[in-house]
Amino acid sequence: MERYLGGLERQFYQQNLVGSTNICTVIRLHGSLDMARLQRATHDLGETWPLLRASIFADPYLRFSMHAAPASMPFHRERMQSEEHWRRLLVKELHRQYPIGEGLGCVHVLEGDRGCDILLSLSHALADGLSSSYLLRCLLLLYKGESVPGARPSLPMEQRFPALYRGFRGWWQAFKFIFTLGKMGPALQIGEPVWTRQTLSHGFVFDHSQELNALARKHGSNLFGAFCALALQTMFELYGEGESQNLSLNTPVSLRSGVGAGPDEVGLFIAGHMALYQLHCTMDIWDLAKRCHDTLRSGVEAGRPYLLARLAGGARKPKPPKNSSYAAQHRPTVSISNLGRVEDFAALDTAQVYEHHALSAQGVKDPFAFVLISYQGRLYVDLQTSLEKMGPEAGPKILRRLEEKLQNLVKAPLSFEVKAHEPGARNSSQIVPQPLAH
Repeated sequence: MERYLGGLERQFYQQNLVGSTNICTVIRLHGSLDMARLQRATHDLGETWPLLRASIFADPYLRFSMHAAPASMPFHRERMQSEEHWRRLLVKELHRQYPIGEGLGCVHVLEGDRGCDILLSLSHALADGLSSSYLLRCLLLLYKGESVPGARPSLPMEQRFPALYRGFRGWWQAFKFIFTLGKMGPALQIGEPVWTRQTLSHGFVFDHSQELNALARKHGSNLFGAFCALALQTMFELYGEGESQNLSLNTPVSLRSGVGAGPDEVGLFIAGHMALYQLHCTMDIWDLAKRCHDTLRSGVEAGRPYLLARLAGGARKPKPPKNSSYAAQHRPTVSISNLGRVEDFAALDTAQVYEHHALSAQGVKDPFAFVLISYQGRLYVDLQTSLEKMGPEAGPKILRRLEEKLQNLVKAPLSFEVKAHEPGARNSSQIVPQPLAH
C-alpha cells in the first residue's frame, strides 16, 4: 500500500502546510448505537482501507506509507453539548494536521439524548467527497456485521487519464489551455489577500429541491445550474461594484468515470472547471442558470477538468504554495462542490440517519466554498468561509440572502427572519424579478 502521491494529491498536501483543505462527512441519527460495536466497525474500516492509517512521508518524494501506522483507525467519543456541537467539532477537524503515526482519517461520535452524530474526518490528499460519503456508508454496514468490498489498488488519478490527456500530448494540450484561461481576465475578488488558516462553517437545509429542479428544467437548466446562478447573483449583490461585474465560478467535477474509478474506490478523483460570467443589475436569472448549466456541460465534454488537473499538480517535495499578484486577481469568486443525490444509508435496528452533510475546507487562496448534497429529497447547503479573509459574519450574511432567493424562486415560505438590507449590501430591489414558469 505504499506509493507516491499524484499531482492533485500533492497540491492538497502542500496547501495543508499553510492552512488546511481537509474533508469531513457527517451523519446525524435518531436512536441509539452500541458504541463498542461502532468502535470495532471503525477498526475494520481501517483494516479494509489501510491508507486510512497511513502517513505521508517525503523521502525523497511525497508518498503514502504504512510505516508507523497505528494498529487501529482513531475513534473518539464525547457527550453532545448542543445540536450545533457537530459543527464546532467540524471546524476543528477541518484543520487537523494528521501528524505521522496517527493515520489520515478518524471517526468522532457525539452522543446525546436524541441520538448521535458521527463525523468521519479525512485528509483531502487521500479522498474526495464521494469517497468520504462511501466510507461512512461502509462504516454502518460493518456495524451491522455485513461485508464490504475490499480496497482496490490505489493509483494516482493522473496515471489513469485517457491517453489524450497523458504524457506529452496531455502537457501540450494543457499549455494551449493556459491561453484559454488567460483570456478569461480578472474576476471580482472577495475578502482580504491573505492565506486562509481558520475556516468557519454554516449551513441550511432547503426542503424544495425537487420543485426547484423541475422549474429549472423548464428553463433548460437543472438544480445545480439554478443554484450556481443564485450564488453568483448573491455575491454580486453583496460584494459587486458598479452596474456590471465579472465573477469567476469554480465547480469541482468528478473524473471517476473517465479514469475507471467506481463509486466504491476510495481516492481523489476530482478536478475543477473554471468559467467567467458577467453579471449586471437587469440580468435574467434563468438565462444565467442555463449558461451555468451549458458552460459546465460543454467544458466537461471538452476535457477541461483533465487539463486543469494537469496544471494544478503540486511539487513532489514539501513546498508551501506561493501567492502572486496575478493569481490573486484570477482566483475563483465562487466555488461550489456538488456531490449530487446520495442513496439512503443502511437501515439500522435501533437508529435512523436523518441528515447527511459532506464538507471541506476551502483552498488557502479562496475566501469561501459551498458544498451541496441531496439526501432524502432535501438539499443540504453548507458554506465554509475564511475567517482571515472575510471575518466572522460573512457566512450567515451570504446564507440568509441565498436562502431567501431559493425560497422566493419556488414561492416557498422563509424559514428565517429576513433582514431587509444587510450592512454594505447592494439593494436587492436593483435586480429585476423574473417571472416563474407556469
